[in-house]
Amino acid sequence: MSFHFVFPAFSIGLASYLAVLEGLWLRTSNTLYLDLFRYWVKIFAVVFGMGVVSGIVISYQFGTNWSAYSNRAGPIIGPLMAYEVLTAFFLEAGFLGVMLFGMTKVGKGLHFFATCMVAFGTLVSATWIISVNSWMQTPAGFAVAANGQFVGMRIEGGFGSGGFADRAQRQVGHTAGRDRRDVGNHALTINVEDRGLRERECQRGGQRDGRGTYQ
Repeated sequence: MSFHFVFPAFSIGLASYLAVLEGLWLRTSNTLYLDLFRYWVKIFAVVFGMGVVSGIVISYQFGTNWSAYSNRAGPIIGPLMAYEVLTAFFLEAGFLGVMLFGMTKVGKGLHFFATCMVAFGTLVSATWIISVNSWMQTPAGFAVAANGQFVGMRIEGGFGSGGFADRAQRQVGHTAGRDRRDVGNHALTINVEDRGLRERECQRGGQRDGRGTYQ
């Protein structure tokens, strides 16, 4: 579980960063933003793939490592996680191919729309998962059936649990801040002494993007 969390936490902020980069490129026509986009989208593809692969394992862990918990809380956490797949994951998967491979195959506006949809999908995914976690920490809107299962949850039970708003704000904010820090640190550690002016411009662009984290 903790291994999987590393990848979504990185992709949430990085997807939004990619959307900003492409938007700045379309607005200013400065190819520096396009170069930065093309560089970080490759890293995003690897991170997203690792998140998918490690996330599949978690589906089995619920039934093997935490079978008693899954048996009792399954009627609650099961639908919430299913909603995450049916909404956020399908949204991301539907537009990810366009974002990764469609730069030269579709129009600029459509490609930017696909990038924004992927970024939006990561935020929706985080919302559903945080609702599951919030219900586990502060349960609400449920009843205990005769067989001991937690059932009868209202859809607002996960979102209305005591810690959802605080957890959502903190988690999404921290992941975005961490990604800005990572982008800045990566740019600062690149050795460009023997590279051309274009590489130095990209490094400075990455430093500017990440510097705001420390201010």
